[in-house]
Order: sequence, then C-alpha cells, then structure tokens
Amino acid sequence: MPAHCAIRRATETDLPACERILRALPEWFGIEAAIVNYVAEIPVMETYVAECAGMNVGFITLKATSAAAIEIHIMAIAQDHHRRGIGRALVEHSERIVRARQIPFLHVKTLGPSRTWEPYERTRAFYGAMGFRPLEENTLWGEANPCLMLVKYIG
Repeated sequence: MPAHCAIRRATETDLPACERILRALPEWFGIEAAIVNYVAEIPVMETYVAECAGMNVGFITLKATSAAAIEIHIMAIAQDHHRRGIGRALVEHSERIVRARQIPFLHVKTLGPSRTWEPYERTRAFYGAMGFRPLEENTLWGEANPCLMLVKYIG
C-alpha cells in the first residue's frame, strides 16, 4: 500500500464516499438493490476505510457469521487505485483483527467460475493470491449468479 495511505475504522461521515466507490464499480456492483442494501449495512457492520492523501479510496466490511468465522461482506477499491496494494492491505488488516480475536476462519463470497465474467476472474485470482481457497459454488444468488464461497484458515 502506498506510504501516504492508512486504514482506519469507518465513521458515519465515510458513508457517502463508500457509496461513491460502489457506484463507480458497475462491473462488480451493478445491481441497484444490492448497492442500496450494501450502503445500509456499512454503518451497522464493522467497516474500515483505506484513506490516501485524505481521500477514501477503498473499504472493507466485516460480518461475524459464527464463533469460528468472520466474512468479508463487502470490499471495494476505487478503480483508479486497483493494483496498488489497497485490497491486499485491507484483507491483511482484517486478518490481523480475526487473528487477535482468535477466530480461525475468514471467508468471502464472490461470483463463481461457472459464470464467465472477466472482472470476477480478477477477483477470484486476487483472493487466491491472498490464500483463500474455494469451499463451494452454490445458487445462493440464483442460477444466473453462482456464488463461490472462499475460505482462509487464519489460525
């Protein structure tokens, strides 16, 4: 992550920037109802923002799903900040939180590989490079949008 960037806990004032980031990524977040739901969930879930030179350029929202696991519920990085280490830094920050809480697993859902879509091929490659492994592909989001569940053992 660039030296002029930092990760911090999100506040209510970060909500407009988070929504702006989501809306600027239609390849990943192109369903209006989903965007509305995500924006509503940001302030009630554990959310962290990546701030570079005073500007929010990405965020990650965590959701405890059991005593043994935390989910990366949402992660979005501004398009002009892709491939700069922001996503990696947000995931590593989340891993430190999970480890400190002695929770063994971090998991994430994304579009499954049975639906070919280049942006999500990059997403799956990113999570694979971060050490996440596919657990299963299912129809949680319907037949047209197969859901791939990925998991990482944190220890």
